[in-house]
Amino acid sequence: MEQQSALALKDRTVSLINKGLSRSERLALNHCYLKRDAKIRAEWRGQQSKAKKSELDELDDYLPHSEVDEI
Repeated sequence: MEQQSALALKDRTVSLINKGLSRSERLALNHCYLKRDAKIRAEWRGQQSKAKKSELDELDDYLPHSEVDEI
């Protein structure tokens, strides 16, 4: 029930945004919010992954290899 409500709210929000953009004189209506959000999330995950790898590389400089493998 909550999922249906959330999906209905999402659809209504997107509909209102698109309606507002179509009535605007300065904003173009050629934007996909879901694709943009997915792209931003993927970039964020990539940055987090790189940061974590960097932390592990730094640990490798300070810890013996046997301790790094345990982490």
